Amino acid sequence: MAYSKETQGETARFTVEPESVPLPLSLIGMGVIPLAILAFVSITGGLVFAAIFAAVLWLRMKVFSSARQFRSASTFSVSPEGVTIDGKLIRRRDIHRAVIRNHVFDNDSGVITLHQGLGAMSMAANAKAKSQLADVSYRVDIEAGGTPHTVASGLEEPAAFAVLSDVSALLGLA
Repeated sequence: MAYSKETQGETARFTVEPESVPLPLSLIGMGVIPLAILAFVSITGGLVFAAIFAAVLWLRMKVFSSARQFRSASTFSVSPEGVTIDGKLIRRRDIHRAVIRNHVFDNDSGVITLHQGLGAMSMAANAKAKSQLADVSYRVDIEAGGTPHTVASGLEEPAAFAVLSDVSALLGLA
């Protein structure tokens, strides 16, 4: 479950756990292509290349900052007064809107980049890895005073829309 909601009177308390970043196992299989080619030259070299390819892919999808950005558990409360995040109340009258964002789609600079010398294989791996990371990188922001405040992150799209819908209904946002 990506999030849970407990209602006490007019206040709802949300607990959000981010989805885990999937490791694209099909991409590790792409290491087999150069392995097969390099096996004709050197089996050891092919194995080393496949291992390096898998390690770089794992690092990009699980460890590097683009995979961890906006991926923290959160707890917040929503009432007719406003939204309370980390003990700080953002008053309803100051909230302009609630919005869903995805930093992977918003960042056109390329969240995932593998070695560019791999050509077409690298481009396919980049696209697949970026797509899989984007699937679990939705977040819900509350905007007040021109500043976005992230209330839930690391979500799949349906969960993000559910949180947005619940928060908007509690705040009376259109």
